[in-house]
Amino acid sequence: MDSFNPLRVLPPPAETVLLDLENGGAAGSPDRPQFCRFDQGSPHWRIAWITPAAEASSATAAIQEAARVASSQLKITADPTRAASAASSDAHIVLELLEGSGAARASALLAEAALAADPEFEDETYVLEIRDGRVAVTAPRPVGLFYGIQTLRQLLDTARTDSAGGGASIEASASTIVELPAVVVRDGPRFPWRGLLLDCVRHFQPIPLILDLLDWLAYHKLNVLHWHVTDDQGWRLPIASRPRLAEVGGADGVYTAADVAAVVRRAAELHVRVVPEVELPGHCVAALAAYAELGCSRGPYVVPREQWGIFDDVFCAGRENTFEFLGDAMHGVARAVGVVDGGRDGKGGGFLHLGGDEVPRTRWDACEDCRARVVSEGLSGIGAGDQLQAYFFRRAAGLALSPAVGGARRLVAWDEVLDDGGLAGGPLPAGVAPGVLAVQCWRGMAAAREAVRRGHGAITSPTAHCYLDYPLSRLDLRAAYAFEPVPEGEEDAKTGATISGRGLVLGSEACMWSERAPPESIPGKVFPRLVAIATKVWAPKAVNEAISFEEFLEL
Repeated sequence: MDSFNPLRVLPPPAETVLLDLENGGAAGSPDRPQFCRFDQGSPHWRIAWITPAAEASSATAAIQEAARVASSQLKITADPTRAASAASSDAHIVLELLEGSGAARASALLAEAALAADPEFEDETYVLEIRDGRVAVTAPRPVGLFYGIQTLRQLLDTARTDSAGGGASIEASASTIVELPAVVVRDGPRFPWRGLLLDCVRHFQPIPLILDLLDWLAYHKLNVLHWHVTDDQGWRLPIASRPRLAEVGGADGVYTAADVAAVVRRAAELHVRVVPEVELPGHCVAALAAYAELGCSRGPYVVPREQWGIFDDVFCAGRENTFEFLGDAMHGVARAVGVVDGGRDGKGGGFLHLGGDEVPRTRWDACEDCRARVVSEGLSGIGAGDQLQAYFFRRAAGLALSPAVGGARRLVAWDEVLDDGGLAGGPLPAGVAPGVLAVQCWRGMAAAREAVRRGHGAITSPTAHCYLDYPLSRLDLRAAYAFEPVPEGEEDAKTGATISGRGLVLGSEACMWSERAPPESIPGKVFPRLVAIATKVWAPKAVNEAISFEEFLEL
């Protein structure tokens, strides 16, 4: 554990090597680390950037943007400059994109080998080296440079706090002289999906809070904001073709197009993927209150403000106007949040979450249209274990994946999709490739094991470790730190890839549900428990296992 003390970075890096500057090599003593002094007020405290000569102009633009963001985060006022080589630059911080795919891996210990070829997930590895009055960050992709800068920010924050006797803040003056450990950090994530669900329905969460949370997600190397914007108690995104959603479902708070654009823009800058959730076929009373014809009973329906739980009213599975509405809703949400335009670089989406949890069958059992649907589609009888929800989900998935409607490339759904078939057990919609679905597993790790067995991705969010709305008496920091994202017995010791079936555990999400969480309570509920979970999804398993809970508290 002593080797981590000079860094005090959370999540801890995959590999750190302290340097012996006097002898010009590695193997510095963890008990007496050597330091480099930096005067942040000097004229040369600025960033230089280097791109391979053979790279296209898009790479130059990307690294320029990385340098701009780094300058902003590090409070460097001077403009970034281009350097021909690291040796030619007199800047204190040098960012460099590596040549070719052969230089992509910072270490064999890093990202799971089986995920490297997945076009939805980007290589996030980097190398950070501090020596001889210079910080050098190299990476195969701009996102790796970004994470190297986050590690540098944490080192600077630690140095400022130490020099001020514990009283300095993250926004400490840029004119202080700081000492940073002479070190080489080779780092990258254990999982490509590292997220936080933020429920903005049960309590409407203001945009400044969301933007602040994005900053903190990035600081701790989390890269997914699962934006829960539709539920029984409200509909928070405006849909131009369905104006009553905002008028009725968003009467107590709705995000404007400018609000959504601000979130998407800031998330892209911080390499955070925004994944919106359109709840279906349950948790939809707000939509039914706006358009009563979408429910089995035809209403009237009332938005249950400040009422929590599971409601019997769901979308009618027997009428075609339900699916016409869902097509309109997905089209509007996906384009507002960037699902269509985003993807592998993390700037936007590619993924759309379709909910699917906690769907009562009460209304379907009594609905003539739903009964007729069962007959016309040749489904099994209404009741426990029926296939009507599976049919509904397959129809919705086809809409979500249609380029003309939802435009998503991948889907996420809660683990009930495993119970009812859906994409997890029934036939895929025409033209949909296997592996399109990631199952978000909240009811326990057995669901993740089953998703992987069937060849789907799994995102683990078990309530016992990841539900941050729970009080500390039920889920404390120790319980959050005890989280292991992969089901026991499912991980290959060398690569970290799951070994049963074709699927993989993509990563994990903490969930900040807001039934009993007004905006002012969110930061205190999220932190510090989210930091513990961030540690488990970024650092290699061996690194985490080497750090006890008590040692984690010291970091």
